Order: sequence, then C-alpha cells, then structure tokens
Amino acid sequence: MAEPILTVTGLSCGFHTEDGFTRVVDGVSYELNAGETLGLVGESGCGKTVSALAVMGLLPKPAGVVEHGEILLKGERIIESDARSLKAVRGKRIGMIFQEPMTALNPVHRIGKQLMEAIDLYEPEVYDAARSDRAIELLEQVGIPAPAQRLREYPHQLSGGMRQRVMIAMALAGNPDVLIADEPTTALDVTVQAQILELIEALQRTHGMAVIFITHDLGVVAQLCDKVPAFWQLLRAEESDGGGTARSAYDSSWFRQRPVWTKQRVSGVSLRHATASADASADSDGEACRTSFPRFVSTLLAELASGDRGRGHA
Repeated sequence: MAEPILTVTGLSCGFHTEDGFTRVVDGVSYELNAGETLGLVGESGCGKTVSALAVMGLLPKPAGVVEHGEILLKGERIIESDARSLKAVRGKRIGMIFQEPMTALNPVHRIGKQLMEAIDLYEPEVYDAARSDRAIELLEQVGIPAPAQRLREYPHQLSGGMRQRVMIAMALAGNPDVLIADEPTTALDVTVQAQILELIEALQRTHGMAVIFITHDLGVVAQLCDKVPAFWQLLRAEESDGGGTARSAYDSSWFRQRPVWTKQRVSGVSLRHATASADASADSDGEACRTSFPRFVSTLLAELASGDRGRGHA
C-alpha cells in the first residue's frame, strides 16, 4: 500500500492569552493519500482553520503553540522544522487557499505583482519576461479571461469569483502535493460557488493533488470528499458560566453522552458515526464533546447522497 502523502497524528495546539493557555485543537488525527479529498467540517470556532495553519507552520507566534502531535509529509517529520525547512514546504509542497480573498490579497498592489511574487518564491529559476508568461499561464489555468489585462488590475477591480481564482492560481504556483482550501466558496453566490468547486476538482485531476477542503457546507462534503473527520467545539465538560450551564452551543445533557465509534460509508464518503450511551456520565476532559459526531450530520449526509435533499453549494 502506498505511503500517505500527509499523516497527522494526535495534533493538539492552542494560544497563550491574557487569561492563560487556551487549547483550540485537541488530538486530531487523519491520513491523506494522493488524489484524495479530505473534508474538515464543523461549527465555527472549532479549530478547522487552526489545524490547517498548524500543518503549514503558520500559527501566529509567539501566541500560537503546537503542544504535541505528529505531522508527516511523505514520511518526513515537519512539525518542528526550522524556518528554512518550512519555507521549502509552504507553497512548494503544501499550498493553501486562504479565506476571504479580498483581505488575503493586498489591496494596494496589482494582481501581477502579487502573483509573480509567489512565482519568484516557488520558482526562483524563472526570470523577468518568463515570470510574466508563467503568471498569465496560471491565470489561464484557473479560467480567468484576458489574463494579461488582469495582471495590471487591482483586487478591487475583480469580482469575488475572480479574486478567488487568483488565490487558487497563487496556491498552484508551486505545484504542491497537497492543496488546503479554507472555505474557498465563502461569500460567493451559488453559481460562482459551483464554478469554483468544479475548478478545484478539475485542477486536482490535472495535477494529481491531494486536497483538504475546509467547509461548513455538508452538500459540498457529500459531493467532493472521500474522508470526513468531524470537528466540534472543544470545551471541558465541567466548565460552566458560574450558574452550572455549559458554555457551548450544546446543553449540559449533551456532554453526558459517551460516543461509540462505528464505521460506515455514505456514497463513497468515509465518516465516523457516533452513537451515545444515555446513562453515561461526562468524561473528565469533555471527551464526549471533543469526539462525538452528532447523528444529524451523518443522517444529513446520507440524505444528500441518496438525493432525498436537493443538492446545492449554498
């Protein structure tokens, strides 16, 4: 069996704050093989993006800390790599499409300058006119019309869909083995969302990349993803607001459920489905909250896969 491109084992990380250390991601594990799409799905603030930034070595310093865990890229340990080694990984081996292209792109620099900066980092052997040609080629790959003209324009002159395509082009500049797409369809209308998703699928087939897709949209997950680890808000079960109420979107009775993992597949999507023991008490570290995959998620995925619910990207 081929070695996974990316292996994450027991990843835990968080941030130092004025109130002490706050763990954001706790014990995340998954494997990603060549050509696969892995979906990270969960509620807002549950640690999806933070886990991806940890893989890239982009947690903000000095506040962001990886407590423990293992990250292997084609068998090579990268979690404690020095700055020079990480520079060789970012973009060249793992690319990332960041959220909100209007804020990710620099508003005072032209598209061409920003795209050619990425080319210069990942392909330093490309110079001058050849670099401009490479930038035009990347924009053509992501379906932007009149690419030579777009190089001279600023981000605000492009539509939301075009800005997102520019972000994808920048992520592809290094020909990465793994592409992390962090909610790439946020704030786009349904038609443009569909175009962006189809583009990522087409580019994945062309370049043979593995893709990590971060999203809230279970319709996207059911359509695109081969594997689905679930992320849920990490809180200790005994934490309360002083009045005995759990500080979470879930009430205290939910914390008292003990998950029992089973394997099932829904239309080719591998997922972990948690059932609960009604008489179980809460674990000391909120294990029920950390690892449960509520039934409604797998039920919804099954309905989407069977066509009981209308599919869409909205």
